[in-house]
Formats: sequence, structure tokens, C-alpha cells
Amino acid sequence: VLFLFTAWLALFPCLHFLCFCCLNPFAFPFALCSLLFVFTLLCYCYVASSLRATSHTHTHITSSDHGPINSWDRQPFLTTVRNGSASLIPAYTRLTSNFGVANYGADGGCFDTDDGSSWYDIENNFWVYGGHKSDFNGHNKRSSFNINVYPYVYGARCVMVPLPDPKLGHDYDEGYSNCTCVLATSGETYLALQNCPATITPDQLTIMLGDNKLYAPNSNVTISCGKTWTLSEWQSAGFDTGTTIQDSPSSADIIQWARKLLNF
Repeated sequence: VLFLFTAWLALFPCLHFLCFCCLNPFAFPFALCSLLFVFTLLCYCYVASSLRATSHTHTHITSSDHGPINSWDRQPFLTTVRNGSASLIPAYTRLTSNFGVANYGADGGCFDTDDGSSWYDIENNFWVYGGHKSDFNGHNKRSSFNINVYPYVYGARCVMVPLPDPKLGHDYDEGYSNCTCVLATSGETYLALQNCPATITPDQLTIMLGDNKLYAPNSNVTISCGKTWTLSEWQSAGFDTGTTIQDSPSSADIIQWARKLLNF
């Protein structure tokens, strides 16, 4: 069935393309677009996708709704990419070694993962005005070794995540680890965790955290999780092992980090 469905997807736009071009030469651009669309769809269905070594600036100027990269996850696909067996669980999409600037006050940051976006490895990127975002039951987005400079995710914060339901176990955890986050103002939010009881324990936390490097004036950040925590209170409760906080870096330091991360 999967083979027949694939064959139909490939055959239909080809026939559409030929008929349109024979009957109406002016329809050529539209038929070509149809062909390219289905080709792209097939690539996403049957090839693990990756976005690597790109540069993105400018954003949605009219509404400031999102930054230069925006994703949705509204439609499941039956695919064998992940492990060779047909499954609705895809292979992870990988974003690595990208440079992004979410200017014009983009609420969703550099990579705005909308509408349940899931199954992303986001690593070794340099994001300006962008942090880690999740919404509408999204899960399995793992940020690691990124540099977030002056992040903004519906407010100045490194991470904004509605926690996946702990009843599901930890197979659907979000992740933010081994990242560097530079906040502009003393006391700004490092983590904004929703669906988070004030009495939460480490085994109930459905986001993987640890070994992050935080920078803020006066070495002061806060965590929102059922209540407001200081970093020392948060770590004393058993969360975020290995994460450190330092005073603000210089602009020269930040530029040097970018050069080293992206090898330019």
C-alpha cells in the first residue's frame, strides 16, 4: 500500500504537468510548481531532513509572529526512515551549524516551533534573539551546544516550554543542555516552564536540563516553574546539574564564540 501510494504521488503531478503544458503552454509555471511541491513532500516523507550551515535574518515584519524559521506538525506521515519499519514516529529532523537573527521583535525566536512541532535535534547553532520554544503539545525537541544571545521567546527567556505530561514517561521529553544563553538584564528568565507544579520533583520534570552556561548582569537569573526560583534554589532541589552562571560577557567574547562554533 505504501508503495502504491508513493507511485501515485509521483505519477499524478507528472501527468498533470504534461497535460497542462500540452493544452496550455502558459500553465507551465503552475504545473512545474505542482511537480516540485510533491517532490518536496516525498523527500520529507522518505528522507530524514536536515538544515545545515545556513544564515537567516529578517523575520515576519507585519506581525512579528515568528523568526526566520517556522515549523508546524499538523499532519502525520507513515515512514520507514527512522528504523526501517513503517511507523508514524519519524526520524529526527536535524538543524545544525546555522546562524539566525530573529529581528523585528519576533516572538517565536529564530526557530519558531509552532503547532506541536516534534522530533528535532537542534545543535551547534548561533541564534541571536532566539531561544528554545515549544507549544501546543510539542515534544522531543532537543537543543544542545547552541549559543542563544539575548533570547526572546514571548519575552526575554532562554527556554519556554509547556512540559509534556509526566504520565507519558520520559520518551517525549524536551531538552536544553550544553547550551550557552546570554541574557541582557539582571533577573531575566532562564526557564519558563508551564504545566509545572510548585512542588515538582526531578523525576517529574519532562525536560532534560544540564551543563548549560548562563550569562547575565550580576550573575542573576530566575526560573519560572510553579513559582519563581533562583538558580541556586533550583539546583539545590536537584535540577539542572552542571549549569553555571557568570556575569555578562563582552561583545568581543560573543563574536569569538560565534567564530569558533560556526568555524568562520
